[in-house]
Order: sequence, then structure tokens, then C-alpha cells
Amino acid sequence: MLQRFETLIRHSIFRKDRGAACASLVRSKADGLHFLAIAYLALPAVAVELGWLTPWIGVPLALLTLWCVLPDFERTAKIPAARLIVLALAAIIVVALSGTSPLIEGVAFIDLVKHRLIYNDLVKHDWPVIFQSTQSPEILRYGIGFYVVPALLSKLIGQPSQFLFCAWMALGVLLFLLLATRETKNPAWIAAIVLIVLFFGGLDFIGLDIIKSDFIHWVHPHPKGTEAELYIEEWMRFPHGWIMGAQSYSLSWMPQHAVAAWLGASLLYQGWDKPWFMKRAAGIFTVLAFWSPFTALSFAIIVAALHLRNIPSLLSARNIAALIPLALLAAYYSLGPFLQEKWTTLGDMPLAEFVGRYALFVMLEFGVFALAAYAARRAIEPPAAAAVGLLLAMPFFKVGLCNEIMLHGSMLPITLVILNTIEGLRTPERHASRAILGIMVFIGVFSGFGEAVGMAIRPQTPGDYSTSITSMVPKARSQYVAPLPESASWLLRR
Repeated sequence: MLQRFETLIRHSIFRKDRGAACASLVRSKADGLHFLAIAYLALPAVAVELGWLTPWIGVPLALLTLWCVLPDFERTAKIPAARLIVLALAAIIVVALSGTSPLIEGVAFIDLVKHRLIYNDLVKHDWPVIFQSTQSPEILRYGIGFYVVPALLSKLIGQPSQFLFCAWMALGVLLFLLLATRETKNPAWIAAIVLIVLFFGGLDFIGLDIIKSDFIHWVHPHPKGTEAELYIEEWMRFPHGWIMGAQSYSLSWMPQHAVAAWLGASLLYQGWDKPWFMKRAAGIFTVLAFWSPFTALSFAIIVAALHLRNIPSLLSARNIAALIPLALLAAYYSLGPFLQEKWTTLGDMPLAEFVGRYALFVMLEFGVFALAAYAARRAIEPPAAAAVGLLLAMPFFKVGLCNEIMLHGSMLPITLVILNTIEGLRTPERHASRAILGIMVFIGVFSGFGEAVGMAIRPQTPGDYSTSITSMVPKARSQYVAPLPESASWLLRR
């Protein structure tokens, strides 16, 4: 019975053409863009292995990492110069709007200060970054993949360069845009896809209006007076930290998670059933974890769900070898507390209140888009289906002070839903369903664009970016700095 159900799902809901599926299995090489995206994600890990670890460990480990993650690739069809220029400009604009760029300085919220301070420490200190405190040495301990390459280049000029920081960020966004538009030639569709993947934010305007209304009391969880200060994406933030941010919101606050999630989602959506991806899934997971453990966790859950009935397909030599750098990365993260709060469930919320909030949050954030995209195509891609299942489970738990498992971990599955939504918009039949989906997507893009503009025009708050991450308040400091045990000193370059 279970086998019959799986067959129905694969051939009816997912509607994969058998000939195309067979062709994809024969094709063992990646696209050139996939190779570049993986190389972009892997480069920081290799740089740290060579720069932080003693050479007799770091050099073999760097070579092993490259072998585990980099695929053979076919030459990509030539990208028209006009498209490349337009997408590069779009990447520069969205980075400028994010508030991390010197072109348009955003509010000096704590996350922006944190990004600058980690970047400064990586530039100004010798590698590995060790702080000599009064008690014992401490090491920088964070997902530093986003910062490593621009920091290494800045070392060559002797000071932190915000230009290099933003250029590296823009390069990641550009690779994401190239992947998202790789099968599209129509200029109008390319423009639409760029707007959707960069600014999509769900129906949060509607949600914000509802929680400000006194009409629906059971979904008014915000302390009195806080609604005016909320970002659009935080409409259901209180009391349990339910936030699934727009693409622009994620890039503003959490670029280290966002860039990794966007590229990881693109690789997963386009390569999940290809041999080159399956043989390197653990390697891709490892380099994603170097950027964002939360993105890597979502990636692993979705890959496992997609191949649950075919686990042996993932037991390649490269995947098994990737456990070596992954073990060292896990040891690095385990040097200190990973989160400020442990797992908590929402069991203390009255059932009727939870059901009401849950249904509204799920439908406005991603549910209506997944349903409308399915109505337009009568199909849903397997990675998007697995992503919906993961997103449905996230509101049942709170992990960390800011609910990091949802805030950061939702970016990759949300991006998978967005990519599937684009497929629904491009379906030639079922015009009514496409029109409804198009209207909702327009509202979702407007929500994210409003958030981006709001970030750029908010009153400027000067921040001190000249100090160190060790200057953070003690409660937050433990997330970025950890005591260095003497037993680990033999691994590190001196």
C-alpha cells in the first residue's frame, strides 16, 4: 500500500516526465553555474582550514573538502552580456538596500554591528583569531563562512574594507540570480523572477493589519504599544518568536544565513535527484554548516526526506569522507553554548489560541502560495513539498532566544517554495489559477520591497564598528567567543 501511494505521489502530484527523469540520472556532471555556486560556498571553509589549522592537518583537510564537494561540470551555455549586467546591477541594488552597504547605511541594529565586529576581528587579528583575556585564551566561535574571504582580501590592504565585504555579498546574490533565471530567456520573465526571489515576503501586510485590529482578539499576541515598532516581517513575533522573513529582510539582518540559504536552495531544487548532487550532499551540507548551521540543518532534513526510501544512493565515498571536516566543524561549534535558550514547546498556549495563530501564520507566510502554485500546475516539485512539511513543523518549537531555528532555518525551505511558485506562474494552462497566484505574489513582493525601503530610510543610528566582538554584552558575547581548551592547541596554526 505504501509503495502504491509513493508511486501515485511521484507520477501524479510531482508529475515528473519519465524520459526527463532517466536523462537526468544519466547526466552525471553539474552545470557550470552549479559548480561556481558550490565553489563560492566552499572557498571560506578551505581558507580557514589552510589559515587556522596547522599545515600538516589543514592542507590535507582542505584538499579533502574540495574533493568531497566540487563536482565535474559541463560548460554552461554562454550568458548574454546584457543579462549578466542587469543581474549584477540588481544584486548591487539589493545589497545597497540591505543596510550593510556604505552606499546606503542602515540602522546600526545589533546584528549589523555584530557583522562589522566579526569582520574587523578577522582582518585585524592573526589567524586563528584568539583573544588573550585575563583568565584564559578565547577563540572566535561563530559561523564565519560569510566573512572569511573579504577579510582575507582586506588583510592584503591592511584594513577592513566595506567595499570588499559588500562585493562578496553581491557576488553570492548574483550567483543566486543566475541560478534562478538559468532556464529563462524572456526578458520580462527574468525581471519578474528577480523581483520575486529578492523581495518575496508572503502576505505579511495582511497579517500586520489583522494583529493591529481589535476585531480578532485571539490573534493579537503583541504587548500593547509594540505594533508601531514592528517590522512588517515580525507581525507574529510575540510571544513565541514566529518570524519567517521576506528575502530582503533576511539579507538585511542575517546575510550570512540568507546567502547560504539561497544558494543551498537553488542547488537542492535543481539537483536533488542528480548523481552529482547525491554523491556530494554531505560535502555541501558541511560547507553550508560553515556559513549557517541552521541552513545546513534544514538542508539535511529535506535531503533526508527526499531520499528516505533510497538512503544507499547517498552512501558515496565523497559523502562518507565529508564526515571528517564535518566532525572538526562540530567540535569547533561545541566549544561553547550554541544557543542562549534550549528547546521549548508551545504547550503552555491554549489550544484554540494556538490553532488560530498557527493557521493564520502558515497560510499568510507560505501556505496560500504553495496551494495556489499546486492549483496552477497540478504538481509540486519534491523539494518544495518537503520544504512545506518542514515549515509546517517549525511553529511547534522555539529554539533559542530569538527562535533561531525558525528565523534562520526557514530561509532555505521558504526559498524552495518561492522557486516552486515561479514554476506555477510560468505554467501555460489554467489561466485563472495563474492570475490568482500572480496577484498574491505581487502583494508578497510589495511586502518585501516595503521592508527593504523601510530599512534604508529609517533614521540613522551611529554605531561603533572599530572595536571587537569581545565588547558585546556578556549575554550575547557567549555566542561569538568561547574558551580555547589546551587540548585543541595542537590543531591550530601558531
